[in-house]
Parts: sequence; C-alpha cells; structure tokens
Amino acid sequence: IIDFSSTSKAPVSFNLSDTNALNNLINALNNLNADGGTNYEDAFLKTTSWFDTQSVTYGKAQGYENLTYFLTDGDPTFSNRDTKNNGSTTEYSDMKDAVDAFKTLSGQSTVHAIGIGNGINENYLRFFDNTDIIGQGDVSFGYWFWKQTVSGNIGKPDIVNTAEDLKAALQGGSVSEDILDVGSDTINGGDGDDIIFGDSINTDNLLWNGR
Repeated sequence: IIDFSSTSKAPVSFNLSDTNALNNLINALNNLNADGGTNYEDAFLKTTSWFDTQSVTYGKAQGYENLTYFLTDGDPTFSNRDTKNNGSTTEYSDMKDAVDAFKTLSGQSTVHAIGIGNGINENYLRFFDNTDIIGQGDVSFGYWFWKQTVSGNIGKPDIVNTAEDLKAALQGGSVSEDILDVGSDTINGGDGDDIIFGDSINTDNLLWNGR
C-alpha cells in the first residue's frame, strides 16, 4: 500500500500468508490520511521502486502477473517539480510528469485505475489504466495562442460511487442495471392482495389516465 497526497509515503507491505495480515491491512487502511494536493507522479515512482526490490521477474510466462490497483478520489494536482502550485488545479506539469512516471510502471505491472466519487476527471484518469489500451489520447493545457499538450496511451478506468461498485471494480467486474428481454415465467401468488410483475415492465409509454 502506498499512501499519497502532495507526496507519497513509503510502501507498507503485507505477507498474505501471515495469519495477522488482514488485521494489519485494516489498521493500515484506517490510518490513511488525505491532505494537500494529489501527486500521481510520486505514487507511480514509489510503486516502480517497490517492484524493483522484488526478487522475481515480471511476466506471465513465469506463471504470475504483477497487479497494481490505482485508487484515487482526485485529479493530479501536484508533481515532484512543483514549487508554486497550491494543489487545487491540474496543470501541464502535473499531468506530464504523471504520464511519464506511469510509462515506467506500465512496463512492470498491469495497472487498474479506479476513480472514486464525482470529482474525478475521466479524461485524465484514462491515461493511467493499461488493462485495455484503446488507443492514443491527448489533453491540452493553456489557451489557444499558447498550449501545452500531454499525449499517451489511454485505457478504460472504472469510476465508482458506492462500496458495491468498488468491490466489483476490484474483482475485475462492474455493476449495471439492464432491462431483460420479456420471457416465459411461472408465477405463484400468495394469499391475495398482491401485485405481481412477471417480466421487466417499461412503464414510460403506458397511458395511465388516472388509473
């Protein structure tokens, strides 16, 4: 686990074969604190350094895969070269330094990007998910007469707003509500005074007329 805000803290590692691993993990999560800006770059650099200390070589051919879950509730508003940014807005240097640091991490690990809450700009976050690369993307900063552009591979991050959504994203799935096709059902009523819908009913086009 690497906790990050304006800078990132040293990694906290857990051996999942340890009987106390779950309690230690919960304690570490409860001790996380959010302050200042959001420094994607430093988080990626420390993650890369952690992988560098491992004694095995990354690759599915070795029978395993390195996985990184990148969870954030904010856009990149800091980088390691920032001296004046107050951490409230995303500037060119914040995005550029984050994308550059992510390129190195991408060579070591599959990275699942998960944005938490409505404050996430998916146009930024898509640069930090390499689970399903869908092409190249660009994002520009500045004005029409003076622009700076960041380019890179883009993927499909998850944006979650509930604990259920987060659980699904961490398990590699998603939560959605879809209307099923009308099918054949056998329905048994109870003791009366019931209203039973046997299929997915679309009421938008029904004329109720006071009924």
